[in-house]
Amino acid sequence: MVELNRRNTLELQHLLESARSNFDLAVELIQNVGPEHKRVEFYAQLDQRLHNMLSSATTLVDHTRRLIQKYEGSDLASEFELRNTAVKNAQVSQFLRRFRNYLLHVGMAPLGATLSMKNVQGGTAGHFESKVELEVLVLLRWDDWTAGSLAYMHSAGDKIDLYDAVRDYAALTDELTAWLFTRFESLHGKDVNAINELIGEYNQILSGGGARREAI
Repeated sequence: MVELNRRNTLELQHLLESARSNFDLAVELIQNVGPEHKRVEFYAQLDQRLHNMLSSATTLVDHTRRLIQKYEGSDLASEFELRNTAVKNAQVSQFLRRFRNYLLHVGMAPLGATLSMKNVQGGTAGHFESKVELEVLVLLRWDDWTAGSLAYMHSAGDKIDLYDAVRDYAALTDELTAWLFTRFESLHGKDVNAINELIGEYNQILSGGGARREAI
């Protein structure tokens, strides 16, 4: 589940990054004349990957909670609860959790794109800034936001940079996951090594002694 969530998050980040770094795509996202197929395809992919990321993030939380229950009463469980609470209480986390409910109960995300340019010469863009953003005023029409998610939206102003929101949330969850894996390695490293040793011996037996003694 960790790897699935990571893949979904990276796919969403890469798509949002393309809108920030690809000038031709940025222009397509704001143009209101000519063919719309590129813009339509971009937002179709964005909607899909946004749903994938938010769903897998929620599932990962549920799986991790069940895993930690096996260590109830331990130092690991206590420290995890402190760290997990900090992630859960972060305003960006509260916003994205409620945003998933918004998508389920309200519908499409109120997305839009902006593009600002400087030093444009000969039809070629010099420096430009492009963002895919959520319209806060549209989001606020829904009345089921939590206090933390409301605080996040109000602090963002009129628009929420979706790339920043996903990046900040991913950083929080990556840090928690990395810490948890480190603790598991210290708790169960000897068990894992013993299993790998048995796998290596099993491979040798199957191969008549010719296989390398290493885990699959």
